[in-house]
Amino acid sequence: MKRTLGIAILSALILAGTATAATEIQQQDAVFLDELGLFQGTEYGYELDRTMTRAEGAVMLVRLLGGEAEAKVSTYQTPFTDVPDWAQPYVGWLYENKLTNGTSKTTYSPNESMRFEQYA
Repeated sequence: MKRTLGIAILSALILAGTATAATEIQQQDAVFLDELGLFQGTEYGYELDRTMTRAEGAVMLVRLLGGEAEAKVSTYQTPFTDVPDWAQPYVGWLYENKLTNGTSKTTYSPNESMRFEQYA
């Protein structure tokens, strides 16, 4: 339990970063989370100099909670009309498990920056 909580806090701190140059510690933390399969970055690398989007945070949270395999093979219905196909299984899993809300009744706002409070 302590390890999971520690990883969740570390994950949240990485995503809560602002648009500044990543420190060596943040880089090491990203590599650690990548080795755990929680943080894989994009085609441009980890991109620690920008804030994570709500869709990216959803993916990371589902991985942290051990739901990725289930999310990838299940079909979930959500009221959100703006979630891209690649993020739908993750947002759907979170919604199905009552772990996320939209920004309105029909929108998730997947490209908005995810704040630390939202992730926590």
